[in-house]
This record gives sequence, structure tokens and C-alpha cells, in this order.
Amino acid sequence: MAGPEESKWRSNLWAWPAGLAIGLAIGLGAFDGVLGVALGMSFGLTFAIAFGALSGGETKKPADDDAAERGAGAGRGGSPK
Repeated sequence: MAGPEESKWRSNLWAWPAGLAIGLAIGLGAFDGVLGVALGMSFGLTFAIAFGALSGGETKKPADDDAAERGAGAGRGGSPK
């Protein structure tokens, strides 16, 4: 099974090919040849970043999971399990 560090980058891996494909489709549709590829790659990087390719996601601490299960924050009267 994948550890939390490995699954974090795999969860956003889809954004790179999707962003580049959309960017290339726009770039090659608007311009032909080298200019279309260059414009498409720049649009593709922009789309990939917008889709969350570089976001690391949030990781929760184990203490946060316990507090959420109890429904009370630390020091707010939550009963221990």
C-alpha cells in the first residue's frame, strides 16, 4: 500500500497531461507549427498549475483525527476515549 507521501503526489498527477493536452489543443488550433507548440506548452503549464498539479494537499496530524472524532477541540470539554 502506498504511504501518505507517495499518494500525495499521485493524487495530482492527472493534472499535468490534462493541462498540457488542453494547452496544446488551444495553441495548435490558434497557430500552426512551432509557435502553436510554444503557445500550447505555456498554456498547458498554466492549466496544469490551475488544476492543482503543484499543490501538496493538506495532511492531517493524528491528534486532529482524534479531536474530529470526539467532536470537541482540545481543552474544550471533550471526553477522552
